[in-house]
Amino acid sequence: MSTRCRVLILTVLGAVVLWLGSSLAEEDKNKAAKDLFDSGVQMFQAGQYQVAAESFREAYKLRPSWKILYNIGQAETALGRYGLALEAFQQYLAQGKEEVTVDRKNYVINEIKRLRELVGDVDVQAPDGSVIYVDGVERGTLPLIAAVLVEAGVEHEIIVVASDGKWTRKFMVWGGKSVKLKFEDKDKKALAVATPAPVAPRATPPVVPPIPSPGAGKPPIPIPSPREGEGGEESSPALSAMTTWGWVGVGVGGAALLGGAITGGMALSVASDIKAKCPDGNCPDDKKGDVDKMDTLAATSTALLVVGGAVAATGAVLLILDATSESKGSTEAASVQLAPLGAGLGLSGRFY
Repeated sequence: MSTRCRVLILTVLGAVVLWLGSSLAEEDKNKAAKDLFDSGVQMFQAGQYQVAAESFREAYKLRPSWKILYNIGQAETALGRYGLALEAFQQYLAQGKEEVTVDRKNYVINEIKRLRELVGDVDVQAPDGSVIYVDGVERGTLPLIAAVLVEAGVEHEIIVVASDGKWTRKFMVWGGKSVKLKFEDKDKKALAVATPAPVAPRATPPVVPPIPSPGAGKPPIPIPSPREGEGGEESSPALSAMTTWGWVGVGVGGAALLGGAITGGMALSVASDIKAKCPDGNCPDDKKGDVDKMDTLAATSTALLVVGGAVAATGAVLLILDATSESKGSTEAASVQLAPLGAGLGLSGRFY
């Protein structure tokens, strides 16, 4: 086999390995987000609202589901950080749109109206690219699309960090009012650290309990899972890892088989053309390039058919095992492994 053929085969196999690796990384990210969310729910129910809010925000960074914004709003409200709560609830409605149920939408709208009287607007004027921190929490990078919202009637500390310096200032704003803070070069201080340490939560203002949702006798708690439906509605179950890998295998394998069939057909076409022009088996020099082309297409077709068949078969096996395990109610984790140089795919794990 020529060097060119080997390069093509290794390229195909490398693409398959990279694709499977990226899918696994995405699955790990989703699991980390789910763990953070579950931790946030536990902390919220235990009254550890600041830890809960931080867990929800980290989960949102990993998996930006609009449903998590509701939980962030609840935790920030309980913590007394009404500006952050108001921002979360507003984003919740803006991103959820028609997917938000009527009861949940009515509750959030009432909460937004109530919180609006408890916060003020802060218009920050500083060089573009500066990062804004209020009470140790990052609130965005200039230019902002809207004013920063903070709880009214208490003193706040704002730190604006530019590329070559920073500003620090104390300020206060009243409910429903606005304050403009302008930061100029003459007041800039040397940049010691890029990110200020978070400050401890203030004892004031007192926590204002959330408005109960319609038809409920107590404030709503965070939804159990970012994957579940809104307002208690039943949602379609999330795909298991085995099902996901199964469909991935069937899709990738099918695509590889299709590519193998196409390149195989092209190789046969070139071979037919060579046979017609070289009936005695001796081809002129100008036709030797066609022979190399035929060999390359044939080798690529073989590699695609072998790899595609193995991947598709593995995907089908995963789907069958997943269906069997669901019917019996028990399964253990399985992993997909690609043998060196694409010799084949294997499964590890036990299934019942």
